[in-house]
Amino acid sequence: MDLVNRAGGTVVWIGLPITRSEAQTQRFDIVNAAVQKEAKKRGSKAIFIDTYTMFAGDTGGFAEYLENAKGDSVKVRAGDGVHFDPEGGDIIAREVLRQLNKQFDLTSWRNKKA
Repeated sequence: MDLVNRAGGTVVWIGLPITRSEAQTQRFDIVNAAVQKEAKKRGSKAIFIDTYTMFAGDTGGFAEYLENAKGDSVKVRAGDGVHFDPEGGDIIAREVLRQLNKQFDLTSWRNKKA
């Protein structure tokens, strides 16, 4: 994070997700806590994307399927219980863009007259 920040950049760190394995999730919790703490120290120069809660089910546990904006159940996680299916990746990408748009002007080009 410091290396990127010293070069004038902003870090976007995608946190580790909740997994099907409780033991693996506990290890991921430790990593996420450390990274989130470091990101907070850097203010707006580090963005932590919390995929853990983003992909937790209604009961807070692992979910292979989640509801999309239309209310349809969609598969967001790969069969290995760790990785994401394309729909899950799209959810993460939208959140990354949403967070970047909060800090940077990503859409003003749309309003410029040619």
